[in-house]
Amino acid sequence: MKFSLTLTPLVFCLFGFGLNNNLLTSSAFSFGFEASTSEATTNTASTTTVLLCNVPTEPYTTNVTETAATFNWTAVSGAQNYSVQTRLPNGAWSYVSGSPFANTWVTVNGLSPGTTYEWRVRANCTYGDQSYWTSPVSFTTSGSSSCNAPSSLYTLNITQTSATWDWSSVSGAYSYSVQWRYAGGTWYDLPGGPWTATVLNVGGLQSSTDYEWRVRSNCSYGTSSPWSNSASFTTLASSCYTPENPYTTNITGTTATFNWSLVSGAESYSVQTRLPNGTWAYVPGSPFTNTSVTIGGFNPNTTYEWRVRAKCGYGNYSNWTYPITFTTSDSYTCEAPDYLYTANITQTSATLDWSSVSGAESYSLQYRLSGGTWYDVSGGPWTNSWYTLTGLQPGTAYEWRVRSHCSYGSYSPWSYSASFSTLGSSCYTPGYPFTTNITASTATFNWSSVSGAQNYSVQQRLPNGTWYDVPGSPVANTWVTVYGLNANTTYEWRVK
Repeated sequence: MKFSLTLTPLVFCLFGFGLNNNLLTSSAFSFGFEASTSEATTNTASTTTVLLCNVPTEPYTTNVTETAATFNWTAVSGAQNYSVQTRLPNGAWSYVSGSPFANTWVTVNGLSPGTTYEWRVRANCTYGDQSYWTSPVSFTTSGSSSCNAPSSLYTLNITQTSATWDWSSVSGAYSYSVQWRYAGGTWYDLPGGPWTATVLNVGGLQSSTDYEWRVRSNCSYGTSSPWSNSASFTTLASSCYTPENPYTTNITGTTATFNWSLVSGAESYSVQTRLPNGTWAYVPGSPFTNTSVTIGGFNPNTTYEWRVRAKCGYGNYSNWTYPITFTTSDSYTCEAPDYLYTANITQTSATLDWSSVSGAESYSLQYRLSGGTWYDVSGGPWTNSWYTLTGLQPGTAYEWRVRSHCSYGSYSPWSYSASFSTLGSSCYTPGYPFTTNITASTATFNWSSVSGAQNYSVQQRLPNGTWYDVPGSPVANTWVTVYGLNANTTYEWRVK
């Protein structure tokens, strides 16, 4: 008797899970056999193909602002969502907040202005399968990342164990971080920061010890400035006390005598003066070993302040005394010149003339574009009562003024201003100025030629800054390439 048994083929697939975009081939086997007393038959295996999770394609960046950007990519068939990462170039990758995303785009906020970033994306498919990451996509946010360091660091109110640290405020800074160290040692963060004020009272110091401190600005979007230059000071020893009983005697129109009490152990005394709320300056001859000093060179009928401190052994100083105010007498006056007159006006020059002042030893001059900022005329003061001003612009309105310098360092108020306009020019202004070949540190300035021009003067500046001649100016060409520019910085230039 012959019989047969047929089984339905059993099919299974071998899936390769991993980050691979290639086709994975696995064998699907069909088993079949026939029971017989005389023969058996085996069927051959069939083949099936499995497609893994593909990498997103066409990644690109749109809507780039100072603090945000939108990342875009094409959809991947079978993808459930997408993971997105960002980093600074060559930095560590970090996932974008909210990742993974179901959309094929995401807008990222909280970026820093003027900064280059990279991003990448991968697809997440079923059964935990993931694609490779895309190649990094680079972009740069708009704006500037600059944050200036504070300046004018000053230490005052120094005692044995404390000091006051003061610095200038920085435009755009939200707060300030401060570090300290023993002179030449390791820097440490000052606890409690950052601070919004520009003055700190620091305690817990050691007496007769050299310290240094520095500060940096913290600006918008998480940017920080470099650390400032360091300021140094020495805390007081136990025996260096502040001079007492400071007072002023023998006040004249141009002189005054400063007095104070003796400090035990003091080696010398430093004295400073200033106009009220002005900048302190050491008086000539300071420091002094006496407890009084007569100072000259003051202006009559003028209010001043002075202060003194002691210097003791081992380079220790006392605190400064509180400012002492005094006013010189009105024993001498220095009149301002009058009868201002402008003569010999050309396109680029003019002669400034004024009446001489009895007792005046010399004169200072200032000029400005009409209604603008006053500038000192270089080269003064002058003993003549006239001066030829050169380097002016044709067809331009100017103003000028003069003051007298008299004996004992006194000087008059500025005179009233006189105005004039230079002659018009037949030398035309260059046209069509434009910039080419801009790199991170160079640029080429171009303009049209002017008939009859012998050469061209070129200037550049930061916006609203001071104009400076570019190296090599004036030039005979109608173009010039400038070097040494700062990357990602806006400049202005002009030519005549």
